[in-house]
Amino acid sequence: MENKKFYITTAIPYMNAKLHLGQIYEFILTDVIARFNRLLGKDTYFLTGADEHGQKIDKSAKDKGVSSREYVDIMVKDMKRLLEVYNISNDSYIRTTDDAHEKIVQNILMKLNENGDLYKSTYEGKYCIPCETFLTDGQLVDGMCPECGRDVEYVKEENYFFKLSKYEQRLIDYIEKNPDFIIPETRKNEVLGLLKQGLRDI
Repeated sequence: MENKKFYITTAIPYMNAKLHLGQIYEFILTDVIARFNRLLGKDTYFLTGADEHGQKIDKSAKDKGVSSREYVDIMVKDMKRLLEVYNISNDSYIRTTDDAHEKIVQNILMKLNENGDLYKSTYEGKYCIPCETFLTDGQLVDGMCPECGRDVEYVKEENYFFKLSKYEQRLIDYIEKNPDFIIPETRKNEVLGLLKQGLRDI
């Protein structure tokens, strides 16, 4: 019998601050799922790591009087210490500043561009700086960010966009033909519902 593969990852947290209890909880749950699948004999790969880019990281580093790289090095060291304290069994730890990661991302972006999946355009909208999130008017709560409750700013900037809308039907078809691709079923149904509302380019 062929050994089934099982891949799982945590969210890759921003390194603008030390991990909080909710993130530790996520690592423990992910670890339990990875260990269970190993016990089932599946070829399991468990990834976690650190997102080391963003305005919040730059601001936190500036507040501490160090470079962004020095700051994230401190945060990553603390994160790895906590993974060890909680005996998290991840197979790999990725940093978004790793040379290997950057080369892979560059390679993917070049392939997407060659396939005509990227284009340059202007984005205008409301932006929450602390959450680093663009928001629609429908997402705002009393004109404020629904996550942190802070004011949003109107911004206009040129960006590269990915033609996500081009893949809408392909994603729906794949998920419907592979019922175990997203588990549990409630999450699969949630994703299908979002896809069927129509995808916007990102």
